[in-house]
Amino acid sequence: MGTKPVAAQNDSSFTEAELHRALSWGMPDSEARRLAKYMSDDPAVIATIPELRDLGLSTTMYSEGFLLILSLVSEDTNRKVERELLENRLGKGLTAEERANWEKRRGELKSELIKTGKISD
Repeated sequence: MGTKPVAAQNDSSFTEAELHRALSWGMPDSEARRLAKYMSDDPAVIATIPELRDLGLSTTMYSEGFLLILSLVSEDTNRKVERELLENRLGKGLTAEERANWEKRRGELKSELIKTGKISD
């Protein structure tokens, strides 16, 4: 799993909106909104959550499975996922076999989300 210091919000950080969209594909919207706020690594969002605001530097962690879901939110979010994967692997890219497996899993998930009407093609 990758971890990212919260104070380091930048263009590779996942926004609350990106997290919400990915979460909303598998849970009620109200729960997805609440969870996205707590998962966000945006300092401006964290500042609105009293129990997190005073903790100082913290990290966010995204499992490979969640990164797979996030990769389907948008092309921009997919680029962030690719950077996160590279960071998690200490700068080493996926091997050809790992890339093929990732793309297969990504394609299967995308097909399922299209089939259930959660995303469009």
